[in-house]
Amino acid sequence: MRKVLSPLVVSCTLTAALGAADSGRDVALKAQAVQFAFKTLKASGEMTLTRGKESTGQRSFTVELIEAPAETAHDKARVTITGPTALKDTQLISWSSGSGEDQQWLVTPRTQRVQRIADRGRQAAFVSSDFAYEEILKWQVDNYEYTRVSQGACPAGTCTIVEAKPRNRYSSYTALKVSYDDQYRVNKIEYFASDPAKPRKTLIHSNYVRTGNCWQPSRSVMTNHETETSTQIVWSGYQIDTPIDERIMSPSSIGR
Repeated sequence: MRKVLSPLVVSCTLTAALGAADSGRDVALKAQAVQFAFKTLKASGEMTLTRGKESTGQRSFTVELIEAPAETAHDKARVTITGPTALKDTQLISWSSGSGEDQQWLVTPRTQRVQRIADRGRQAAFVSSDFAYEEILKWQVDNYEYTRVSQGACPAGTCTIVEAKPRNRYSSYTALKVSYDDQYRVNKIEYFASDPAKPRKTLIHSNYVRTGNCWQPSRSVMTNHETETSTQIVWSGYQIDTPIDERIMSPSSIGR
C-alpha cells in the first residue's frame, strides 16, 4: 500500500541517497517503499509532556502495527497506554488506507465503551499530549498532493523538503512540510494551518538506531507553537515481523 511515515511509526531506509530529479511524490513513494518493509511491528514509548521547562505529565505506551498485503485493505495499528494508573489500558485502534476511508476507535478504562473518533474529531489531543488523533493516524501517500520545495536545514544537516497538502477536507492542516535526509529518514515535519509562514506544530525525529534493515528514531518531539507545550517520546523495544493476532485490532475487542 502507498504509505508515508506516521509520527508514531518507525522507518526503514534506502541505502541510496535521494535523487536530485525526484519529484515530491517520487520522494514520498520511494520512502514508503522501505519505511514499511515489515509485516508487523511492535515498540514501546515513554512520553513526557512539558510546558516550558516544567514537566506536566508522563505516559507509557506500546504500539503494534499490521501491514495489509492488499492495496484495498486497511493497515491497522493499536496504541495501548500502560501508565499512569488513571490512563492505564486506554486503547486507540486506527485503520488507514489509500482510499481515505480511515477509521479510529478509542476506549477508556473507566467506561470500557468503544468510542468512534469522527473525522471532525481528529483534531483533539490524544491523552492530553501534543499529538492529535489525526497525527497518530497513519498517513497514506494517495491522501496527499506533493511538491518538492527545496533543500534546507534540518536536524540531520541538510534535507530535501517536500510539501504535502492533505486531501481530507476535515484535516486540521493546509500543508505539511516534510524534511527527508539523504537516506530517506524523516527528520522533521512542520504542520501549517491558518498562517502559511508559521507552523502550528513541529515534529522532530532524532538519534536513529538500526535494527536489521531498518532505522528507528530513539527520540521524537512534537512541539505545539500555539500552546508553547511539547511532548517527547523515547522509543525502545522495537520488534519486527513478530506474530500479532489481528483480532486485537478489531473495535469489538478494543476493551478486552
